[in-house]
Amino acid sequence: MPGWVEVALRSLVGFLLLLIIARMFVKKPIGETSHLEFGLIASVAVILAIGSIQLTIPVSNLLIGLLVWAGSAFFILMLSIKNATIRSAIYGKGIPIMKDGKILEDNMKKQHLTSDELLRKLRAKQVFQVADVEFAVLEGNGELNVLLKKEQQPITAKMLHHPVPKIKEPETVIMDGKILHEPLSSRGLMKNG
Repeated sequence: MPGWVEVALRSLVGFLLLLIIARMFVKKPIGETSHLEFGLIASVAVILAIGSIQLTIPVSNLLIGLLVWAGSAFFILMLSIKNATIRSAIYGKGIPIMKDGKILEDNMKKQHLTSDELLRKLRAKQVFQVADVEFAVLEGNGELNVLLKKEQQPITAKMLHHPVPKIKEPETVIMDGKILHEPLSSRGLMKNG
C-alpha cells in the first residue's frame, strides 16, 4: 500500500477515534474542563496525530498507548465522580475572593489573582462597584461567581408577591429549513398549505 494512502487511512481513523474519545469523556465546554482533562485529551490527540504520520510505529503500539491514556481518563473520571477528595484535587475548590464588599487579599495571593484580573472578572459579570458584592468565589476552572448585596440584586416578581404564569418549554418547529410536524401538533397547531 502506498505511504500516502496509509497516512490518509490512519489520519481518518485517528480523527474518528479522537471524536469518539472526546465525546465520551468531555461533556462540557473546553473552558470548563480541568487541566487534567484538557491534558488527557491533548495527549490522545498527539498520540493519534503522530501515529497517523509516523508509519514506522505499528498500529498495535498506537492502540496500546491510546488504551492506556483513554483508560486513565475514564478511571480518573469514575474516581472523581465517587470521591470528593479526588474531585477537589482534579477540579479544584471554590476559594472565597470577596466577602461583604471587601477583597480577601490572602486568598487572592494564594490563587495568583491580581486586582486587575479580579476587576476584569467582575466587569464580565456586569459588576462595576466592588462595594456591591456580598460574596465572590473563584472556582477551580478560574470562573468568578458573584453574589450581589440584596439592595443591588434585580427586583423579581417573587419579591413583589406577583404571581407569574408557568412558561411552557420552548420547542423547535423549523430545523434546517424543514417544518417539524410533531412539535407543531403538540402545540395544537398545524401547517397550512
